Amino acid sequence: MRWANDTSSESESVYWLFGQAGSGKSTIAYTIARRFDFEFARDSYDTIILGGNFFCSRQFDETRFETRIIRTIVYHLALRWKPFADALNGSGKFDTVNQNVCAQLNGLLVEPWEQAKCADPSKSPRFLIVIDALDEIDGTGGSEFLRDLLDVINKKRLLGLKFFVTSRPDPNLVTHLQTFEDKRLYRLEQVAIEEAQADITTYLNANLPHFVDRPEMENLVAQAAGLFIYAATVVKYLEGYEPLEQKERLRMLPSISDSAIPQASEEIPLLDGLYLQVLSDALRSFKGDFFMHRLHILHTFLCTAERTSTSLVAKLLFSSNEINPAFSYTTIADKVLAGLHAVLYIENDKVLSYHKSFADFIFDRNRAKEFWCDQAKHHQLLTGHCFRVMEAGLKFNIANIISSFLLDHDNSALPDAVKQNIPPVLSYSCQNWDHHLSAVTLTNSDTLYYILSEFLQLRVLFWIEAMNLLGSRGQCHQMLQTAYEWVVKLQVSCFVN
Repeated sequence: MRWANDTSSESESVYWLFGQAGSGKSTIAYTIARRFDFEFARDSYDTIILGGNFFCSRQFDETRFETRIIRTIVYHLALRWKPFADALNGSGKFDTVNQNVCAQLNGLLVEPWEQAKCADPSKSPRFLIVIDALDEIDGTGGSEFLRDLLDVINKKRLLGLKFFVTSRPDPNLVTHLQTFEDKRLYRLEQVAIEEAQADITTYLNANLPHFVDRPEMENLVAQAAGLFIYAATVVKYLEGYEPLEQKERLRMLPSISDSAIPQASEEIPLLDGLYLQVLSDALRSFKGDFFMHRLHILHTFLCTAERTSTSLVAKLLFSSNEINPAFSYTTIADKVLAGLHAVLYIENDKVLSYHKSFADFIFDRNRAKEFWCDQAKHHQLLTGHCFRVMEAGLKFNIANIISSFLLDHDNSALPDAVKQNIPPVLSYSCQNWDHHLSAVTLTNSDTLYYILSEFLQLRVLFWIEAMNLLGSRGQCHQMLQTAYEWVVKLQVSCFVN
């Protein structure tokens, strides 16, 4: 807060907060954003207000691509300051919203910002921009965004704008920052463990009042080791249980002195043990196919291209030839979600994870043990299921349009017909099979090769028609390009072998 309010020329333009998973970076970013939001910033000593914010997350299309960041922040700035909105409106650069970060920075931020400041330099306000979890951006997009942002700040300075950014200590991000001088760095590891534990104690006392000043609370605070995600997960793990039951469940958790729990890394000493206990409670009582069905449901919650409902996951994973599948497997998926309420939750009919560290855990074989998700293998499974769904659901004139001479926008009944004839699981499969295919390794892919060949020969035109009705025909070229590149790589691999 002191850095944000510092108006001196010596104050850095960028404040970068590093921290390991679960240490509280996003909570701090949210708190700072709220603190300086115009609606909440009331203290007279504030010299800056929130100009825009972007909270990156892998769980949503809207928040996992670097091209979404600048255009969102620019929109926020335009709402905050009319001279900037006027300059942006007159720039004629709105086409850059679909271009790369460098084009967006120059066309949507730098040029309008400089014009707005020139228009009324005496009254130009100061704005804070908050960008959280840049390491959550897909692929190398986060480090590339950082490179372009720092390059612009180096060249233009952007007086009046300050950037507060958080991330894990990703090597690519750190490399870019090392060559940039106009910054301040802080690592949450620098916070004294006593200070972090005091805050965690306050949180746990509020949420587990029956254990205040008891040995269980002392042990729990010690086990958290300064990680807020550990404390938050324990609270959710105990949710819905009576105090005596909570005490018993606390005894089941691995403790610092429990040498039977392998230390996954120095970074997260007991979080892995907690996740293993949560999974054990939910799944270990099931054997054979019953266990595998539930494990596949969990893995699908985390591997879908976009977060989905329990019913869609059930219909994607399990064949419609099963007896009463819509009821039985959706019910099982609902029960899996309920059993994992400490790490997963549902919002707007979409299954979400509370923290990205859980997915990282599940995708690490050494940490997740028997609950591990082999991503390549599971994406191969989901690719096959997407093609199975399309084989069963795609057909000529799928929306039963009565005349080919009627334009789509003139057909008032078309939206309802699309919803009725293209159910969610078919819609997902049509729009996302390439996401799963691109993650499949080339070994043991012969079956998938023939499934893809049959699709391209017999159903590709039906698929294009469905994509058009879903408003996604613009994706078709890139999806087919993905399929082409995958097939070429497979053929080269077979030739070499």
